Amino acid sequence: MGAPWGALVSTTTDLGRFAEAILNGGELEGTRILSGATAEAMTRDQLPAVPGFPQGTGRIQGLAWGLRGSSSGGLFGDLTSPSSFGHGGATGTFLWVDPVRRITSVLLCNKEAGGDACRFARLSNAIVASCT
Repeated sequence: MGAPWGALVSTTTDLGRFAEAILNGGELEGTRILSGATAEAMTRDQLPAVPGFPQGTGRIQGLAWGLRGSSSGGLFGDLTSPSSFGHGGATGTFLWVDPVRRITSVLLCNKEAGGDACRFARLSNAIVASCT
């Protein structure tokens, strides 16, 4: 695709394990992957600390993760909790974590993103509905 920001190449299994580590405060199967402070900072709104970033936009952003907050739709759907966080990729991929319901979801595909928010929301809703 030649994207200037590069690409992450992984598997659903490895990304799911990474999501589990974040869900567990940076620990996976008894091994510390990230410090608890790092995992917490990744899922806390970082935008108020960014100089010059327009406040009051309703957007909340952790370190690498988009935070759902009170908004709905997009890749999170309507059934994930407000504390959910995740990231969508340029080729129609996503990874999200719902720490309240303790659900993680990974979708990898190779279709350029665009106009997929409604489909992602429906898929996310189906995932949450099937797990709760």
